[in-house]
Amino acid sequence: MIFSRETIDCWDAARTVEVREAYESTVHCYRLSMRLLKLATYIVLFLGVLMTALVSKGALLLMTNSVAKVQEVN
Repeated sequence: MIFSRETIDCWDAARTVEVREAYESTVHCYRLSMRLLKLATYIVLFLGVLMTALVSKGALLLMTNSVAKVQEVN
């Protein structure tokens, strides 16, 4: 091989990084970001479903409470 590690000067530092190492770090970053996006999506969906269920249950209790008060008045 013409270029060995000892003959590479500082101005030629780009040759010290192998393509495979750069590619693996990019893939690792991509996978990590996809996992974080997936986790954030699960959390948002969980909170959305939880809040919807609480509002629905609260509305149901409010309606039944108002029906009971109307029946007491009559």
